[in-house]
Amino acid sequence: RQGRRGVAVLLTCVSAVGLAGCAPAGLRIDATSVGTSTAATTPTTTPTSAPTASATSATSATATPPLPSVRTLDARATILADSGVPAELREPIATRCAGCGLDTTAYADVTGDGREEAIYAISDGNAVAGTLVYTMTASGQRRVFAHVGHQGWVEAVSGALRLTRQMYSTDDPRCCPTGPPEVSTYTWNGQAFALTRRTGGGVGFSPYDPKDRVIL
Repeated sequence: RQGRRGVAVLLTCVSAVGLAGCAPAGLRIDATSVGTSTAATTPTTTPTSAPTASATSATSATATPPLPSVRTLDARATILADSGVPAELREPIATRCAGCGLDTTAYADVTGDGREEAIYAISDGNAVAGTLVYTMTASGQRRVFAHVGHQGWVEAVSGALRLTRQMYSTDDPRCCPTGPPEVSTYTWNGQAFALTRRTGGGVGFSPYDPKDRVIL
């Protein structure tokens, strides 16, 4: 008697990879870096069939729409609607005093996602009182950085934020700081800005404004 006997062979492969996983004290609030993790996956060579028309339609219907440009934001409305904006920056916008309001607006990608952030410098009528930085998310605009203080300015440099602060020795008048400027670089770590480099400044030197600070 002759016959055929089917032979079934099942090969199963499972792999798992574990996830790998300060600023100085003072008036400034500096975030710490957040670690990142990666996971390895085993590639598959199993052929796949072409998607059906219904599957293609479902995919199109659930596709995430592109985010609006940060340039579409109304700066004044955005700042006034943000309850977390410090009073030193909110009041010049709300009161519209002489010389108050937006001093300058710049746009640059400082989060590395290929999209621009808005960098608003705010004047209180005498000088720039601080800077606010906003990005766009799926739920709307989000403030990701704020500097408050008259003795500093924020710039977008090489995909990061650079804060330069004028430093004063004990007897310096407001007009004439003699200390070396303090330059701080804040880099996006995927979730927030974190202080990654600080140079200049020194013991015995400080901003003229005691309320000078960074909010992340």
